[in-house]
Formats: sequence, C-alpha cells, structure tokens
Amino acid sequence: QQLTLLDILKCLFRLLLVLIVLYLIGSVLEDVLYKNVPENTRKRFLTKWLTVDIGIVAAIVLAVIFGWWCLILPLLIALLVSLIGTSFYPEYNSMKVSMKSLHLVNAAKAKSEPKIEKASDDVIIIGPRQ
Repeated sequence: QQLTLLDILKCLFRLLLVLIVLYLIGSVLEDVLYKNVPENTRKRFLTKWLTVDIGIVAAIVLAVIFGWWCLILPLLIALLVSLIGTSFYPEYNSMKVSMKSLHLVNAAKAKSEPKIEKASDDVIIIGPRQ
C-alpha cells in the first residue's frame, strides 16, 4: 500500500492533535492539583510531564489497536524525548531560573537607559526676513 499526501497529512494531524491534547491535559492537571508556589515547582513539573508520558504510551496502544501504524514511530520518538526531558528536571529548573533572572536584568537595564527620541528630518527654521 502506497501512502498518499492526504494519508501523511491525516497522520500528521492525528499526531499533533494527540500531543496538543496531552500537553493541555498535563497543564490543567498541574494547575488543578498544585498551587503555583515555589514549594510545588517540582510536583507541578512532574505532574505535567508524567501525564504527557503516560498519555503517549496510551496513544501508542490505541494506535496499535486502531491500526494507525504511521503514528507509532513518531509517538515513540515523542515518548523518548519527553522521558529524557522529564529526567532532566534539575537542569530545567536552573535554566528556568536563569531565564527569569536574565529577563529581570534586561528589564532593569531597559528602564535605566535614557530614552533617545529621534528628531524629525523635516526641520523648519523661522527667522526674520532679510
């Protein structure tokens, strides 16, 4: 059986739909289960990404059941990437803190720099007639 462009687009649509839905479910669960306070940062991160991981495994099982063979390899790759990302939580947290501090430094720098307004190129000088 030869895959057509329409088949590839259907498969890509299903893959994107699965990944977006799983990410949204993980985001909702992290907000519902844990308040957004520093003590819960690790729990929120793990809740979101373990939900995505478990959801991808369930999606792989469903893809096998329904015979959507084109989804299995991309879902396995997504699972691998998600598991690797989940296992690097300490690096994620330090990177998140670094990005926040970089943003704060840039915001403070932007506020402290004097604003230079560009003068208009069309300058009209009015003076006495000679």
